[in-house]
Amino acid sequence: MLKSFLRKFLRKTSGDSYKEHLYALILAGGGGTRLWPRSLEKAPKQFLKLFAGKTLTEITGERLSKMLPWEKIFVVTTTKEYGDEIRKLLPKVPKENVIIEPERKDSAAAHALGAAYILSRDTDAVIINAASDHF
Repeated sequence: MLKSFLRKFLRKTSGDSYKEHLYALILAGGGGTRLWPRSLEKAPKQFLKLFAGKTLTEITGERLSKMLPWEKIFVVTTTKEYGDEIRKLLPKVPKENVIIEPERKDSAAAHALGAAYILSRDTDAVIINAASDHF
Protein backbone atom coordinates (compact mmCIF):
# COMPACT_ATOMS: atom_id res chain seq x y z
CA MET A 1 0.00 0.00 0.00
CA LEU A 2 2.79 2.43 0.90
CA LYS A 3 4.70 1.61 -2.29
CA SER A 4 1.57 2.25 -4.36
CA PHE A 5 1.01 5.58 -2.63
CA LEU A 6 4.64 6.61 -3.16
CA ARG A 7 4.58 5.68 -6.84
CA LYS A 8 1.39 7.69 -7.37
CA PHE A 9 2.80 10.64 -5.42
CA LEU A 10 6.09 10.62 -7.32
CA ARG A 11 4.26 10.49 -10.65
CA LYS A 12 2.16 13.51 -9.66
CA THR A 13 5.11 15.50 -8.34
CA SER A 14 7.65 14.79 -11.07
CA GLY A 15 8.65 17.79 -13.13
CA ASP A 16 6.71 20.96 -12.41
CA SER A 17 3.24 19.41 -12.22
CA TYR A 18 3.16 19.63 -8.42
CA LYS A 19 3.45 23.43 -8.43
CA GLU A 20 -0.22 24.02 -9.20
CA HIS A 21 -1.05 21.95 -6.11
CA LEU A 22 1.55 23.49 -3.78
CA TYR A 23 0.39 25.09 -0.51
CA ALA A 24 2.04 26.32 2.67
CA LEU A 25 0.82 25.71 6.21
CA ILE A 26 2.16 27.92 8.99
CA LEU A 27 1.74 26.80 12.60
CA ALA A 28 1.29 29.84 14.84
CA GLY A 29 -0.22 28.61 18.06
CA GLY A 30 2.56 28.48 20.62
CA GLY A 31 1.65 29.69 24.08
CA GLY A 32 4.72 31.77 24.80
CA THR A 33 6.53 29.56 27.29
CA ARG A 34 9.93 28.96 25.67
CA LEU A 35 11.20 32.54 25.48
CA TRP A 36 9.93 33.56 28.91
CA PRO A 37 9.93 36.22 30.33
CA ARG A 38 9.93 38.11 27.01
CA SER A 39 7.35 35.79 25.50
CA LEU A 40 4.07 35.32 27.37
CA GLU A 41 0.64 33.81 26.69
CA LYS A 42 -0.71 37.23 25.66
CA ALA A 43 2.36 37.96 23.52
CA PRO A 44 4.06 34.72 22.42
CA LYS A 45 7.34 34.82 20.51
CA GLN A 46 5.68 34.45 17.10
CA PHE A 47 4.07 37.88 17.65
CA LEU A 48 7.08 39.74 19.08
CA LYS A 49 8.99 42.15 16.85
CA LEU A 50 12.40 40.59 17.29
CA PHE A 51 14.11 41.18 13.93
CA ALA A 52 14.20 44.44 11.96
CA GLY A 53 10.87 45.55 13.47
CA LYS A 54 9.05 42.46 12.19
CA THR A 55 7.55 39.47 13.91
CA LEU A 56 8.63 35.92 13.15
CA THR A 57 5.13 35.33 11.76
CA GLU A 58 5.54 38.20 9.29
CA ILE A 59 8.99 36.98 8.26
CA THR A 60 7.68 33.44 7.72
CA GLY A 61 4.72 34.66 5.67
CA GLU A 62 6.93 36.90 3.52
CA ARG A 63 9.41 34.06 2.93
CA LEU A 64 6.64 31.71 1.78
CA SER A 65 4.99 34.40 -0.37
CA LYS A 66 8.13 34.43 -2.53
CA MET A 67 7.24 30.88 -3.58
CA LEU A 68 3.44 30.95 -3.46
CA PRO A 69 0.58 33.41 -3.85
CA TRP A 70 -0.94 34.51 -0.54
CA GLU A 71 -4.15 32.62 -1.41
CA LYS A 72 -2.21 29.36 -1.07
CA ILE A 73 -0.82 30.14 2.38
CA PHE A 74 -2.74 28.85 5.40
CA VAL A 75 -2.17 29.45 9.10
CA VAL A 76 -3.29 27.28 12.02
CA THR A 77 -3.50 28.87 15.45
CA THR A 78 -5.08 28.16 18.82
CA THR A 79 -7.28 31.09 19.83
CA LYS A 80 -9.52 33.73 18.29
CA GLU A 81 -7.18 36.40 19.68
CA TYR A 82 -4.19 34.80 17.95
CA GLY A 83 -6.27 34.55 14.76
CA ASP A 84 -7.04 38.26 14.95
CA GLU A 85 -3.34 39.03 15.43
CA ILE A 86 -2.38 36.85 12.45
CA ARG A 87 -4.91 38.68 10.28
CA LYS A 88 -3.26 41.97 11.27
CA LEU A 89 0.27 40.70 10.66
CA LEU A 90 -0.53 38.86 7.42
CA PRO A 91 -3.38 40.85 5.85
CA LYS A 92 -2.78 39.29 2.42
CA VAL A 93 -3.64 35.81 3.73
CA PRO A 94 -7.36 35.33 3.04
CA LYS A 95 -9.46 35.38 6.21
CA GLU A 96 -10.74 31.85 5.52
CA ASN A 97 -7.13 30.60 5.39
CA VAL A 98 -6.61 31.35 9.09
CA ILE A 99 -7.75 28.21 10.88
CA ILE A 100 -8.43 28.24 14.61
CA GLU A 101 -8.10 24.93 16.39
CA PRO A 102 -11.27 23.93 18.27
CA GLU A 103 -9.08 22.86 21.18
CA ARG A 104 -5.38 23.48 21.85
CA LYS A 105 -3.35 20.34 21.20
CA ASP A 106 0.22 19.79 20.11
CA SER A 107 1.88 20.34 16.74
CA ALA A 108 0.83 17.01 15.23
CA ALA A 109 -2.85 17.84 15.68
CA ALA A 110 -2.33 21.32 14.21
CA HIS A 111 -0.55 19.83 11.18
CA ALA A 112 -3.37 17.32 10.73
CA LEU A 113 -6.08 19.99 10.99
CA GLY A 114 -4.36 22.25 8.48
CA ALA A 115 -3.65 19.39 6.08
CA ALA A 116 -7.26 18.18 6.28
CA TYR A 117 -8.49 21.70 5.53
CA ILE A 118 -6.17 22.11 2.53
CA LEU A 119 -6.91 18.60 1.24
CA SER A 120 -10.64 19.34 1.38
CA ARG A 121 -9.93 22.03 -1.24
CA ASP A 122 -7.36 20.13 -3.31
CA THR A 123 -7.02 16.37 -2.98
CA ASP A 124 -3.70 16.54 -4.85
CA ALA A 125 -2.21 19.11 -2.48
CA VAL A 126 1.49 19.13 -1.69
CA ILE A 127 1.96 21.01 1.58
CA ILE A 128 4.99 22.88 2.89
CA ASN A 129 4.87 22.93 6.70
CA ALA A 130 6.45 25.89 8.43
CA ALA A 131 6.60 27.04 12.03
CA SER A 132 5.80 30.71 12.55
CA ASP A 133 8.52 31.09 15.14
CA HIS A 134 11.52 29.76 13.19
CA PHE A 135 13.96 32.16 11.66
